[in-house]
Parts: sequence; structure tokens; C-alpha cells
Amino acid sequence: MRERNREDLNELDRLQMANEQADRTGEELSADLRALEFEISKTLNRVEDLNRQIDGKTHDLKNKEQQLEDCEREITNLKSQLTSFVSELNHLKNLEYRYKEENTEIQRRIDLEGNQNVDFASQIKEMETRVRQTEDQLMYMRRELEGCKKNNGVLIETNANLQVEIDSMNNHIRVVSH
Repeated sequence: MRERNREDLNELDRLQMANEQADRTGEELSADLRALEFEISKTLNRVEDLNRQIDGKTHDLKNKEQQLEDCEREITNLKSQLTSFVSELNHLKNLEYRYKEENTEIQRRIDLEGNQNVDFASQIKEMETRVRQTEDQLMYMRRELEGCKKNNGVLIETNANLQVEIDSMNNHIRVVSH
């Protein structure tokens, strides 16, 4: 009988150690879960910042497009004026020279704005890529978080089962020792 009590006590000790280990594991998983939730929060804030930047760049791009259209209309007007001045070429040589310089400057501005638009478009594409990557990371972290939650639930259930076994063994020891 003492041998059995000793075996039961050893079994209780082993179960209690297993229960403590499961408790530590559960605490570690909870800490990991909190860290992942914090990372997700930071990532979501970053995504919101990037979205605001994209909105700002989109607004800037629309303004630049409007300016470009205005410049194109201005070029069209200048070209029509230039055509009417060609008939008066001899009398208006000085004016023609000045308009050509203006046209050159306008074309330079158009080219410059066109290059800027290309730069803005590439920046937007880069930002969209970063947003997609950040969203992919966010989804991955959410999946990891769900996995940790499931593992934590399983460990808590295992802990509860071990605690029931320990209580049962303690009751058994009390019954046997009386």
C-alpha cells in the first residue's frame, strides 16, 4: 500500500510538473500573442499612414494633370496665334521670335511636368507595392495570431485536464490513507 502511495505521489509530482510546464508554456504563448497584437497594431498604423500618403500623392497628381491640360490648352492657343501671325511674317518678325521662345519654354515646362508625372506614377506604384507587402505581412501575422490562440486554448484545456487528474489523485490518496 505504501508502495502504491509512493507511486501515486510520484505520479502526482510528475503531473504537477507537467502542469507547471504547461502553465509556463501558456504564459509564453500569451506573451507572444500580446507581442503579435502589438506588431499588428503598428503595422495597421503604418498602412494607414501609407494610405494617407497615397491619397496626398493622388491629389497632387490630379492637380498636375489639370495643370498639364491647362498648359496643353495654352499651347494650342499659342499655335493658333502663331498660324495667324505667319501671314504677317514680314511685319511681325520680332514678335515671331518672342513667341518661339515662349513656346520653347512652355514645351520645356510640359516636358518637365511630364517627367514629374512619370516620377509620381512610379512613386505611387512603389507605394502600392509596399502597401500590398504590408497587407501580406499583416495577413501572415493574423494567421500566426490565430494559430497561437488555438495552441493557447489547447494548452489551457490540457492544463484543466491535468488539474482534474491531480485533484482526482489527491482525493484517491486521501481515501487510501484514511
